[in-house]
Amino acid sequence: MNNNKFMIKFKLTGLLFLLFCIAGSCNNAGPFTLKETTAVKDTVRRMVELIANDISRDGPVAWLKYFENTPAFFMASEGQLVFQNNDS
Repeated sequence: MNNNKFMIKFKLTGLLFLLFCIAGSCNNAGPFTLKETTAVKDTVRRMVELIANDISRDGPVAWLKYFENTPAFFMASEGQLVFQNNDS
């Protein structure tokens, strides 16, 4: 069980890194101020912590809290539609 928690946190850390890379490459409005950068980092860290805690406690069903339950929701993997909607 501890290995699963480690893997979840490891994957979420990778996601956090990816989000920072994406945010760092967006220069539409100029660079963030120090205050904005801190706010984004704190928000992303908190989101990752919440997701990791929810998944550790509730298992994969916890992801449903973070997916929109609208017709616009879908999930693809390697170019193939995996879930057509939230009910899938």
